[in-house]
This record gives sequence, structure tokens and C-alpha cells, in this order.
Amino acid sequence: MERLHTMETQILAVTDALGQGQGAIHVKHEDTQQEAEARAETVLNYYENVPAGRPVGCIDGRDVLETIDGDVSELGPKTAGGSAISGLYARAMEGHISTITDAYSNLASVIDMLEEQGEAPARFHIDADNKDKVFSALEMARTEFSDVSSIDDFISAVITNEHIPAGTGCGMGDQFKGAVSCMARQPRTYKRGDQEITETTEEATMRLAFMRSSTQAISSDTFDDSVFDSQVENATAMVEAGALNEFNELKALIIADRVLLDAGVEGGVYKRLEVLGTSDEGVHGHDEDGVTIMKTKGKVFNVSRYFQETGDRYFSYEQWIKHPIAQTISTGIEDYESSVSRNAQAIDASNVAAYFQLSDGSPRIILAE
Repeated sequence: MERLHTMETQILAVTDALGQGQGAIHVKHEDTQQEAEARAETVLNYYENVPAGRPVGCIDGRDVLETIDGDVSELGPKTAGGSAISGLYARAMEGHISTITDAYSNLASVIDMLEEQGEAPARFHIDADNKDKVFSALEMARTEFSDVSSIDDFISAVITNEHIPAGTGCGMGDQFKGAVSCMARQPRTYKRGDQEITETTEEATMRLAFMRSSTQAISSDTFDDSVFDSQVENATAMVEAGALNEFNELKALIIADRVLLDAGVEGGVYKRLEVLGTSDEGVHGHDEDGVTIMKTKGKVFNVSRYFQETGDRYFSYEQWIKHPIAQTISTGIEDYESSVSRNAQAIDASNVAAYFQLSDGSPRIILAE
């Protein structure tokens, strides 16, 4: 298609439905290509310019109902799971995680580095349905672990606590193990509704081919096949070792709270927590028509305003944010430039994995700049 222009933002492409996905999220509108392109023009009207350093949330297309401390949520860029989970995904793809302790320790390190550098601080979200559960767990941890001095001991205490339930409502966080397994060679087992499905070997091969081609498509000329291959091997080893079998997003939130408090963020994770609306529409309120991907730095899709004014939803990945995240988590690594490139590609892959495991393949992609 020809490039469409709205103000200073332009569409590079509107894809057909990608046709591959193991999740349940289905589009609200069964658009023709012409209708999808018209909808994309409307989407462009909801991009806004934001300053650097805004907290980075998840690609979720649902409306923000409230922030925990009552402040108006500042519009900021988005990536799968937010900057903390996308950064953790990159660490996983680069082979830094062999055990569940490694996973949470790397998460703490990523959040701390993001906070210190200040270019892509972490933001998190929960579903409205999970608010009471999350609040109770956070307050329990603040009381029960108040005398634990070091972050390592704190992580150990959280890991071994059997009373912290799973589930926050963030699909990428709650299904982090599944997102990593999207890059592994082994056939993966996943749930669609109440049904548990295990891939065939052929389906696993097709999934990896989808992950490669889709990551290459959005990474464009920076994609490196050899990096993808090495990250597949790292993901395969993690799945084989069961390194993420016990990953719990609510425990991750508790650890994030401690790290942010230690970093001097008043209110801890509450200051970076949004409550998203659920409904009977689609899957817990998910019926996104596609994923809008923005390449130009500083431009952010206003998900809530789009929903409030149109009644529709789009996932949103501000792809430009992958660079400050990748640069931050590469700090101190000897081959810095190579690390930045590899981590940036892994962050692209994390967003492809989110699409693949959460949707049924019906959402389209809007590439914009």
C-alpha cells in the first residue's frame, strides 16, 4: 500500500492478519484490507509526543482505570510486559538465566539499572479483578520481610514463600515461561481456554519459523540470523532445565517493590502500577484489532484515549524504546555495542512472542514512523 499521512506520522505498512497464534484473543472487527487501512489512519490521530524518561508499560490495549496512588497516569512508551519484563526476556535470551533464582535476581538488576539510568524506568499493570489479591500480597511482603536486609536474601524469602498466589493480569508477565518457550526448539504445551494443547514437532518448527520471520520483519535491516540462532539455543536450554517453571508475576511485583523502594521511589511499585479494565468483551476485555508499532523516538500511542473515543483497542509497541532498554541492560558488558544489538533484537522477539502466545493470529500489524 502507499504510505498514509496524518500530521507528521506516517504508516509504512498495514499487514493482513498474521494467521499464526496460540492464544485466544480475537479481533473485534473482521476488516477488509481497505477497512483496516482506514482504521490505521484513525489510529495515527492518537499518537502523541512525549519527553524521554517516561515509565515504560506493557503493550496491553485495555483502558487504564486508575493508578494506585491516585495520580493521573503519564502517557509513556510500551513494550511486552513493560521495560522490566522485556529487559528480563533479553537477559534470558542471552543465556543469563539457569534457575528461578537467576530469573528474579536478573529482574531485580534490570529494574535497578533502568531506574538508575532513567531512560526507560519500569511500569507494571494488573487487572482490576486482581487488585485486592495483589494489594494483599504486597502488604504481606512489606510486613513479613521488613527485617530482610539484602536483596539476595529478600529474593530467597519471596521464592520460598508458599502463600503468594500467582496471577496479576499481565499476560506477558503471568506467562513469561511461555513467552520464553516460544523461542525454544521443544514442542510447547499451552492452554487455549480450558483446553491444554501440545504442539507436534512440525508445529514447533513452524512456530520457530514464525518467530524468526516476524522478528526479522520488525527488526528490518538490523536482524541477525546468527543472534536469533544463539538465542534459540539459550531458550531451548532454559526450557530443558525447567528454569522458569516456578516464575510468578506477583512475586516479581513484590521484588520490584523492594527494588524501587531501595532506589528511593516513594511508594515503591504502587507509584508505577496501573489498574486496567476487564469486561465480558473478548478475553477479559481483550479484543484488540491489531498491534501498532512505532519506530520514531518520542511518539506514543494513547491507548486509553483511543478506547474512550472509539470503543476499540490496539496493542501498542513503541519499538524505539528497545534501544534505551538494550543500552541500559548492556551497561558494564565488555562488548557493549554487540550486546546492545543482541538485546534489542531479543526485545523485538519478546513482542512477537507476546503476539503469538496471546492472540489467535487474527490481529493485523500497523508499522508506523
